[in-house]
Amino acid sequence: MNFTISEPQGGAGLAKLSVWEAGYKICLDVYRLADSFKDEIAKEQVKKVTIPVLFDVSHKGGAKLSKGHLKRLKQMHLSMQRLSTMMMFVHDLEYLDTKKYLELNSNMNYLQAKLKKIIKYQERKLKNP
Repeated sequence: MNFTISEPQGGAGLAKLSVWEAGYKICLDVYRLADSFKDEIAKEQVKKVTIPVLFDVSHKGGAKLSKGHLKRLKQMHLSMQRLSTMMMFVHDLEYLDTKKYLELNSNMNYLQAKLKKIIKYQERKLKNP
């Protein structure tokens, strides 16, 4: 199955990665970025929100078309939404510069759109096998 969604600006190369690999790459970028924050609480909270996405990424296994796989995709989508909200918050607190935020936000939106498309496809397939 081919899911074509426009690559985010900044050319992160996410289009060539699976959703799991793209999720891992985004988490790695966010984790490294959080290390640069001077505020320890902000650093800790961003890392804390990143963990569920990594957990969802680590549970990628299983059948491609199953209720369990669909549930994991939905969990990853929700975790990405939380991470996106946290990054907006740290940007608004000025811990994150606008250029980096826009690049990261574009990548997260791209992954969320890709996840949403796969979720809808799998929901249809599970209803009408």
